[in-house]
Amino acid sequence: MWRGFLSVLQTESLAYIY
Repeated sequence: MWRGFLSVLQTESLAYIY
């Protein structure tokens, strides 16, 4: 559960950077 949540956060962070 936490891994999926962190994955989503990481993906959103990358989206914001790009």
